[in-house]
Amino acid sequence: MATYGNPYREGKLLYRVDPLRDIYYFAYDLRTPSEEEFRAIFGRERQDGEQQYIYEWQFFDHKPTHEEMAALIYERINARCDAAILEGGAYTTLEDEPRRCRLYLSQQNQFNWKAIYDMACRLEGRNLPAVFKLGVSDEDAYYYTITSMRQLEHFILSVFKFIETTLAACWQAKQSVDFTPYTLDHDGKTN
Repeated sequence: MATYGNPYREGKLLYRVDPLRDIYYFAYDLRTPSEEEFRAIFGRERQDGEQQYIYEWQFFDHKPTHEEMAALIYERINARCDAAILEGGAYTTLEDEPRRCRLYLSQQNQFNWKAIYDMACRLEGRNLPAVFKLGVSDEDAYYYTITSMRQLEHFILSVFKFIETTLAACWQAKQSVDFTPYTLDHDGKTN
């Protein structure tokens, strides 16, 4: 569940909220809002040094395990990674008048484009020209006619390089997660 504010309590993002029962508050996937988001959320300008976040949170009826917390944190990283791959890519066509187009990298598009490439490699380009629909919507669609193996290889390698780079950033984000704010003593208090 997304909310905003500052979820830290004594430097921790996991804490027991009911001293009589095992109810734990877990805040994760923190991100600092842009200046525009900050004004929309809080109705004012950010003060120097002010720490406010947009974040996800969840209650647990037990002290969550490291695995439970990691699964939720990694799920959000995976979702951002999938979204970045799906609509975050762009390509500049190899034409007399190059055009920069956003890419919709659905599994279906990736499969179709790779199949055309594989066929072109086997047939030494005799299946060309091929037309690829670029853009993330029908409104910004651009129909790119690929007439040579050079164009096709450039396109396919650009797409795969974007996916590879995006995945590497996501893997790095997972490795960079600091679990220190989620460490409590045996009573559920901050260390």
